Amino acid sequence: MDNLTLAAILTAAGAVSAALLVRQTVELLKAVFPKLDATVSGALQSFVLTGALYVAAFVTVGERTPEGVFVTFLAWLSCASSAVGINAVWDHAHPSSG
Repeated sequence: MDNLTLAAILTAAGAVSAALLVRQTVELLKAVFPKLDATVSGALQSFVLTGALYVAAFVTVGERTPEGVFVTFLAWLSCASSAVGINAVWDHAHPSSG
């Protein structure tokens, strides 16, 4: 994928790319704000960030139909699950950095 756009994250490939973006954003937030890391889990941060991202995508480019809402929900679910899963794999592979 050459361009990650709000429209692209509503696709399967875009959801995976967005998950990597969210995971790295959470890592950045944890590094910059250690108190945030101590009080809010990375999974919750990913949940909130992906939610905000997909609300923004739906509002700006989503199809405002029941089908469009469902597609957006499925893309969000894929992204959020992937972001949390990517982080779990990283933590398992690098236990001292977690």
